[in-house]
Amino acid sequence: MNTQSVYLFNEMPIRKAIFKLALPTILALMVRAVYNIVDTAYLGFLNNTAVLSAVGVATPLLLIINSFEVIFSIGGSLIISRQLGKRDKLGAEQTAATVTCISFLLGIFIAVIGIIFMEPVLKTFGASKAVLPYAKQYAFWMFLMTSFNIPTQSLNAIARGESEARIPSLAVMAGTIVNIVLDPILMFDWGFGLGITGAAIATAIAQLVSFLIIFGFFLSKNSYIHLHIKKIHFTIPLMKEILITGIPSAITQLLIAFAGASCNIVAVSLPQGDYIIAACGVVQKIMIIGYNFVLGYVQGFQSIAAYAWGAHNYVRVIESIKTTIKSLIKLTLSISCLYVVFSSLWLRIFTSSSEVIYYGKSILFSNSILFIAFSISYLMTVLCQLSNEGKKGIALSVFRQGLFFIPLIFILTNQLGFNGFLLAQPIADLVTLIICVIALNKFNKKISAMSLT
Repeated sequence: MNTQSVYLFNEMPIRKAIFKLALPTILALMVRAVYNIVDTAYLGFLNNTAVLSAVGVATPLLLIINSFEVIFSIGGSLIISRQLGKRDKLGAEQTAATVTCISFLLGIFIAVIGIIFMEPVLKTFGASKAVLPYAKQYAFWMFLMTSFNIPTQSLNAIARGESEARIPSLAVMAGTIVNIVLDPILMFDWGFGLGITGAAIATAIAQLVSFLIIFGFFLSKNSYIHLHIKKIHFTIPLMKEILITGIPSAITQLLIAFAGASCNIVAVSLPQGDYIIAACGVVQKIMIIGYNFVLGYVQGFQSIAAYAWGAHNYVRVIESIKTTIKSLIKLTLSISCLYVVFSSLWLRIFTSSSEVIYYGKSILFSNSILFIAFSISYLMTVLCQLSNEGKKGIALSVFRQGLFFIPLIFILTNQLGFNGFLLAQPIADLVTLIICVIALNKFNKKISAMSLT
């Protein structure tokens, strides 16, 4: 590796090193979040609640697709960082080539299956008769582009694993800018007048642009890790390590998606169900901003910590954990305050519907009041992945949205109506936070003992 990368991983002060890797990722994710805001705002200009509801139905489905890409992007990135920490370049290149190949195959498979079974899947996720036509228009292009989007995320993660955060960020930002420019041209009557289909096509083109940029980076041989078809290494030990390392993060993402789908399914049975589904869709877009800050920072942390773990530098691992916890507490408390205090303003960015705003304010408060639980549970999941404790990582990733929230949303809504609907998330967050704090304390004791040996 070049001298700058070695210095960053081994000697640079922890806070500065994490920030250096996290900042480009956070900026890229925030640009994407701005796009989500602009995209949903554009859809709101169509003055059709069914369109917003269609996006609300499709969003959990998109998160499910993303959960599959996370297995290989996060799993591959962590393994590559550990291998580089051990000075195992060949192993890192074999992992990178294998992850990239699997990502291409998986993307094609999901695209084909998703398009074939699109209608029954959308109905299952809460699409009513009024919403279904719009949801199908949006989901078709969403499925189609998984063949490029999944490899893009894996290649971005591989680049971050070797400390190259700028090119992945450029790929994301370039795609987002293309998306923002194309959206109104394809959507509105003064352009092509394609409505929600135009929004989906713009997103598809943007994803293709991102793929071409990151794939071109690896083809140019400017990366430290070189991709080559001969280095694809489908062995049971490697596949097992990728899956065990990546699955906990995938489960976290998958359960967020299922939680969103559960909200839609439950909301259908409530009075004004379509307005509540639309509000849930808008709130999910708003919450993505907060998620992106946490994800970006933790991705910076995991590259530093994984490299230090591979190099058996446990003192640096401990220091990076302490720094990250302090930063996440400050970050998530600030995000919660901004969401709660300015809830009406956030919602009015997306819609002028008084009904959607009415329900959205309560849903946003419910989702954000204990947002710190998400950051601590996600950090704890990454720590389990980092230390090859995949089973514990899977267990922790299941708690928040799986074991607690999904049953609660059905039970409490059935008993208390919309009030129960609102109580499910904060209760799940509180219980999760308590469990993760206990688990984090045990992990710190373990790693402290390892640093003394």
